[in-house]
Amino acid sequence: MPIVFPTQIVLALLVVFSLKAVPAVETESSGPIANTTCGLVMGTRPVLPFLDGNITTYLGIPYAEPPTEDRRFTKPVPKKPWQGVLNAVAYGPMCPQVTSDPTDIMDEACLYLNIFIPDDAVRIHGPLPVMVWIHGGSFTSGKGDTYLGFMLAIQGGVVVVNLNYRLGLLGFLSTGDDAAPGNYGLWDQKLAIEWVKDNIGNFGGDPQQITIFGESAGGISVSFQAISPANNRNLFQRVIAQSGAADDTVVLRSDACRANAAKAGSLLGCDDIQAGYEFVDCLREVPAQSFVDIQAELGLFGPCLDGEFLPDYADNLLNSPHFGQYDLLLGVNSDDGSYFAINPDGINSATLRAQVTNFFSTSCRCGNIETLSDAALFFYTKGALDDTKANQKSLMVFGGDALFYVPTVNYLHSHYKASESSQYGTKTYFYYFPMAHFRDDFIPPGFEEYIDGAPHAADLPYVFGLVTILPFQPDAAKNLSLQMMTYWTNFAKTGDPNSNGLPVWPKWDPNNEEYIILDATISTDQHLVQDRMSFFRDYIPELTEVTDPNTCSLNAPKRSIVPQTDGAVQVDIKAEDGHIFGTVIGSLKKADGAMGGHDVGEFLGIPYAKPPVGALRFQPSQEMSALPDDPLELTVKPPACPQVLGNDPWMMGTGLNETNEDCLTVNVYAPSTPSSDPNMPVMVYIHHGYGLYGTASAYDATTLSSMLEAVVVVVNYRLGALGFLSTENKDAPGNAGLHDIITALQWINKYIGSFQGDPRRVTVTGYGIGASFVHLLSVSEKTKGLFDRVVLMSGSAFTPMVNNPQMDPLAQAATVAEKVSCPTDGRAMLDCLQEIPVEKVVANTPRDDLSFSMAFPPVVDGDILTDTPTNLIKAGKVNDVDFIIGITQSQTDGIVASLLGDDWERCPNKTEVQGLIEFVIGKLFQNKQDLISLAAMSEYLEGHEHNPSPCLDRQRLNRFMLDVLAAVPCTQAARYHSNTNNDVYMYTFDQEPKYHYNPLPSWTGPALGDDLQYLFGFPYWPMASYPLTENPAYRMSDRKTSLEWTTMLSNFINDGYPGESLSGVEWPRYSALNANHLALDSCPEVQSNLVEHTYRFWNEVIPSLDVSPDAPSMKPTQHPTPEPYIDGGLGLKLSPDEANMLIKALFGTSICLVVLCLASAVVIIMQRLKTKKAPDHAYPESGDNVYDNPSKIEIKSL
Repeated sequence: MPIVFPTQIVLALLVVFSLKAVPAVETESSGPIANTTCGLVMGTRPVLPFLDGNITTYLGIPYAEPPTEDRRFTKPVPKKPWQGVLNAVAYGPMCPQVTSDPTDIMDEACLYLNIFIPDDAVRIHGPLPVMVWIHGGSFTSGKGDTYLGFMLAIQGGVVVVNLNYRLGLLGFLSTGDDAAPGNYGLWDQKLAIEWVKDNIGNFGGDPQQITIFGESAGGISVSFQAISPANNRNLFQRVIAQSGAADDTVVLRSDACRANAAKAGSLLGCDDIQAGYEFVDCLREVPAQSFVDIQAELGLFGPCLDGEFLPDYADNLLNSPHFGQYDLLLGVNSDDGSYFAINPDGINSATLRAQVTNFFSTSCRCGNIETLSDAALFFYTKGALDDTKANQKSLMVFGGDALFYVPTVNYLHSHYKASESSQYGTKTYFYYFPMAHFRDDFIPPGFEEYIDGAPHAADLPYVFGLVTILPFQPDAAKNLSLQMMTYWTNFAKTGDPNSNGLPVWPKWDPNNEEYIILDATISTDQHLVQDRMSFFRDYIPELTEVTDPNTCSLNAPKRSIVPQTDGAVQVDIKAEDGHIFGTVIGSLKKADGAMGGHDVGEFLGIPYAKPPVGALRFQPSQEMSALPDDPLELTVKPPACPQVLGNDPWMMGTGLNETNEDCLTVNVYAPSTPSSDPNMPVMVYIHHGYGLYGTASAYDATTLSSMLEAVVVVVNYRLGALGFLSTENKDAPGNAGLHDIITALQWINKYIGSFQGDPRRVTVTGYGIGASFVHLLSVSEKTKGLFDRVVLMSGSAFTPMVNNPQMDPLAQAATVAEKVSCPTDGRAMLDCLQEIPVEKVVANTPRDDLSFSMAFPPVVDGDILTDTPTNLIKAGKVNDVDFIIGITQSQTDGIVASLLGDDWERCPNKTEVQGLIEFVIGKLFQNKQDLISLAAMSEYLEGHEHNPSPCLDRQRLNRFMLDVLAAVPCTQAARYHSNTNNDVYMYTFDQEPKYHYNPLPSWTGPALGDDLQYLFGFPYWPMASYPLTENPAYRMSDRKTSLEWTTMLSNFINDGYPGESLSGVEWPRYSALNANHLALDSCPEVQSNLVEHTYRFWNEVIPSLDVSPDAPSMKPTQHPTPEPYIDGGLGLKLSPDEANMLIKALFGTSICLVVLCLASAVVIIMQRLKTKKAPDHAYPESGDNVYDNPSKIEIKSL
């Protein structure tokens, strides 16, 4: 629907300005003259009584050659120079279009622009910011001079330019190929902006301060200009889009564009579109008016994919960092849906359905148009389609959302994300305009009852100050107009609309989604129409069946609102040998149908070991032999093991605030209605928490158990000093927490058959520090036969924290003893520590989150661990288990954020990042920290980026932290085990979460803990039972990710092979040769080389620097010399000569040659240390694994 212009405004303009549209001609008359790249132009200084200042105008300046004949359906050609002085005192003709005004002058030669210059501001302030206006009109109508720039220029102290561009078929016809690519109107706009850039300095404007702004199709246009790779910040710096933003809903598919062209050709006597250039040549012979005459018979007109201006779909372009280089101000009117005013008497259901279906059919690359239409009709009408007036109102709301609100919100999110990586520090602002004044002037007659706010385009009289010059306008409207002009021009000057005297306009960000409300009284709010935006932005995309063969379908079952099943379930627990453990009573709960839909028995707090109190404190746990005679009711979550509360977000979210030293329990989740083998596989889960906090009851495994069709057991184990304090002798040998897990596994092996679990199919899954514990147990003789598969999520026994040499177990024990006034050595220390209240032990357990080590690490105790994990694996002392090993894509971003201090969002400079790397290296290594730091800086900070940003150094710090703490250690585990007879499968978790496990800055991706919600099936949990947030609105992609992950996990725990994803992607085995892993999200795909050359850097180059730790206090057994391993690049940046020397050193047969190379390396290293430069020379002969520490094993969760 074309914009309805207010009659009183049009009449006022005609009376005040009395300016006719006449062709620009040469003249000898006097007037202000300016120079351009094409020649001289003469303007005028109109005397206008309503203006508070002097103004100069240059009207009807041609910026391009007439787009006629051979130039029709091509990009515009810059205007050629002219002789003499061009008379620029009247507006040029508007481009061909349907018009009801017989006085309108149209011509295909319509590419003109107009300039409005505030003389006083130019004289006082010098070159002024420039605002280039692009009009709206559905890409089929409108002209640049509908709204003139007098008031905006004077009020804001800016130079205003408006322009014409080609419309309809003449502006956007596309054959879908090179014969007529389309988007000529967008190219016209670009050329006009380039003309302004090249010439505006001669008119008092600043060519380095150009803002493009537009409304409706003009807003869409400027937003396309911003995302097009054809433009950059050198051309313009800021964008204001009013009631219009670019997304795929307004980019016509190539087939639709071609169909429009073919139909136009048929109507105009050019039938053969297959003829390509000949077809276009035929159309060039057709009179321009003929294209206007057939316009109504054709479909939509607008931007198409042309391979140049729009080389990709808008949604893909919006994801490009290129987009972030511009400041953005974006907004909507409260009733932009007035654009869809069809019939004031109402519309029937068939018309409503046709309108909704037409929208999806022209905007969606999908195969389920009817499904989407049905969903939208139900959402917007609640299923009531009999009321014709309600249908008309629903169409206006739906249309306003679909065409204006949703694209605008999508654009905001994309811009914010792109601006985060921009080197220009760009900003994002959002407004909502509900002012009802002028309502009746901008809607067809009879629609007053449908609209009580601001219709589409009703903001324009305010932005251009017309309200301030029309008679009989209320003060509130005039004041708002003055404020809006100030906001707009402030933004054009600085990229920030705010200034003294104005209500504060907050910056927009995706967390708060705060926006300003431009009404008689200006205010702010958050999350505009959140439910409707969630429907379009979350539900519809995930319901869509994408027809692009390269795009994975996000279709996943919706969550069903399933009530908890009332009732209880009783199990008599006994071993295969007939030993009776006891009877337990649990709750019966029902899982969502998408996750199996099984009834699951939940048994909370089954004790598997004697209470570890008194003389059993700090000792290996002792098996619980039997329960009391009476059935034990286990329907209440048991206490957590003693810890400092407030650290685990899931514990806090579920209200778990009770602890007790008598805590060695398991929670068992057993499906009562398995669909297949009654002997179900078993999955044991070991929680994370730095070895200091966490509890089994934070993990409701009802949904997971149903989806896996497996018995899931979640284990409590002792934490902190109670779980890992060691005196390095038999008094307190350490590893009590590991003993707890082993005791629980022994209990499971003996009794899980009572829950229909198969003790011969046990998979142990650990997360974070839990994964490190599980990995340690997989190389322990004490666990042979207790499990046959392992899932290591975000941790392994090879992390630097596992082998951190900084902590001395005995010294740590003495520290606690001293704090609680106990003796600090000998048996007396242990006796005292066993007698004091447990709260004192917990309160005085040391903790330093940035020490990268547990306060009390597991130790090589000669019982559970007879040597370091590396030595045990190399000696072949590995249990026969298969592995899934993985990390989250941005696992250590939370640690990086904590290193940055209170301001998480800031971008540290290179010097600060160097200091942070030195800090981390100092925590992880005992010897030669300076040398290792220099090598790490060379590896991570010395690369060259094509598009550097101010946050590049933070990104490099992220990569360093991810590699050293997560990616390389987990890859090392995968490599070691893949060289045995074990099957290994590796993954990265890449799904961007809607909700983070911990509070994190906006720049983080899927971080530590973010994948747990998908493992435990949160997207399919019943409402109001989530630990992360209240009543979360999960996306279809979240549900799909949860289904993908648990489906492949179910395959693995059954037969050791994860198989194919729901999308048909097979998860390949990992090996050192192919290094394949699965990138896990809603559309999993196989990728390779997770850490590329940095693996070799950390595992061969760094060990070659001879950083072996001090002599151990408990001697491990010796391990054989590691076999040489050849991988990709070494990580350090080497010249060919240096690389050759390094290879000779690593693989040469002459000991003398090795010695000489080592000596040369030392000389270079010392020189580098003196100059504080990173080494550029590699070091020969890899030493032992850099993560080994023969004296002990120290672990901290990632």
